Amino acid sequence: MKIKEGFPFKMVQFSSKIEVTKETLWNVISRPKNLELFHPFVKENPTERWNKKDSRDTIIYYNNLVLNRIFLDWVEGKSYTLIIGNSAYATAKVHWDIIENDSKNTSINITIYYYPSVALGKYPAMLQPLIDWIYLKPKLKEYVKSVVLGIKFYSESGIKVKKNQFGFNPMFSRL
Repeated sequence: MKIKEGFPFKMVQFSSKIEVTKETLWNVISRPKNLELFHPFVKENPTERWNKKDSRDTIIYYNNLVLNRIFLDWVEGKSYTLIIGNSAYATAKVHWDIIENDSKNTSINITIYYYPSVALGKYPAMLQPLIDWIYLKPKLKEYVKSVVLGIKFYSESGIKVKKNQFGFNPMFSRL
């Protein structure tokens, strides 16, 4: 899987302050199978290889959508960047970033740079902008917010996030 060069992308992001240390938050988001702890739409997160920059894993969502992740960049204790998709070309590039506010709290920021022409490739090109505006971008905004809220919830409580805990998203889950 690779990024299709020259394709236009769009962006959604969400950030939240989390009442834990930078080290605690990094330990949550950097471990293998981490999505099974805090992601409200993930059924399974099997790991193919977990080795920082060269890590690869799979996401199996509650609606049985399967996406693969390949990690491109890894800054220990701070951030990582990955591509995600299930074909020759990535559907999105995702950047996870930790910001240390003070010694007892941090913020997490997740930015999704998505490729509408790849994600909506099965639809006619003339309909893709409308589908993106009405459906894809709003659902991706809800998605990234739910993931960040899941990280916050798990990091602060130590309790595993439940299916659809922050709302249902039909792109990734089932009721």
